[in-house]
Amino acid sequence: MKTKMNAPKKNTVLNVPSVFNPLRPDSRNPFNSKLWLAVPAFCAMLFLGATPARAMPQYDLSTTTVSGNPNPSTSGQTVTFTATVTRTTTIHGTGTPAGTVTFKEGTTILGTGTLSGSGLVATTTFSTSGLSAGSHTITASVPDNGSIYLYGSSGTCTQTVNSALNTTVTAINSSPRPSVTNQSVTFTATVTRSGGTATPSGNVVFRDGATALSTNALSGSGTSAAAAFNTSALAYGSHTVAAEYAGDSNFSGSTNSVVQRVVGAPQVQSNGASFGVQMNQFGFNITGTSGLVIVVEACTNLANPVWFPVQTNTLPTVGSSYFSDPAWTNHPGCFYRLCSP
Repeated sequence: MKTKMNAPKKNTVLNVPSVFNPLRPDSRNPFNSKLWLAVPAFCAMLFLGATPARAMPQYDLSTTTVSGNPNPSTSGQTVTFTATVTRTTTIHGTGTPAGTVTFKEGTTILGTGTLSGSGLVATTTFSTSGLSAGSHTITASVPDNGSIYLYGSSGTCTQTVNSALNTTVTAINSSPRPSVTNQSVTFTATVTRSGGTATPSGNVVFRDGATALSTNALSGSGTSAAAAFNTSALAYGSHTVAAEYAGDSNFSGSTNSVVQRVVGAPQVQSNGASFGVQMNQFGFNITGTSGLVIVVEACTNLANPVWFPVQTNTLPTVGSSYFSDPAWTNHPGCFYRLCSP
């Protein structure tokens, strides 16, 4: 007996096992085929319905440079750092760089400064005396500034700090002072330390105004050293002679000066009434430049002279100085000469 199979009803979905094929949405799908086809539209809806991203503000570029003065410096010396910020592009604005510059060494903030300037350039400074001996990398940086549409920037410099030097004092003396023309004058410079343990070393330059007369090495021990120089070439007149010590690795330099007067030779007034024997003494007047020290020397034999001082006089401001030799009768003959010590 044949069994009659009923035909499937219209619009009936057959439950036929199959393998899911992503290229065929009508294949067996763990997702509903309608949902599968709707996913792209849903994504498009989300994309088209999203709020557009806001445009980022556009800034111009800047550069920052920094320098220290003085460089190199010494420990304890004040160093001033100057930061210069320059607007290098003007696409989005022309405002002068503004804001606060931060000065750092590594991550340590040393100080800050407020920019000031005009046009495309602004500067600020910061000073410190707290840098130790050695090499220091100093950074100056300024942040972005939205009000003038300018990116921030930074710059660095290397500051060298040397160990502090002990100070010195230079003294200068001359002899004789004043002197006469063609007379040899000795200048002596003494350099004395104010601290430390070493003896000052190096050279001293002697100058007459801007003209270098001689360079001489220091010699000495302990706290001071000296250098000497002599000359007979100073012309008639007044000379300011300086001794300049440049210093060495332990000591700073120093300088001092002395005024040397070169005058004409003193004269014996041999034709005046005062020349000759006066009250049983032989004497005469001496004239010359005020303040000049005159030593009258005598000897009894010019063939084999042995000069000995008889009297020392200082010429007065006005007039002349009188010399007399009360012992002139003790010698059968006596010769005199004038010297300046």
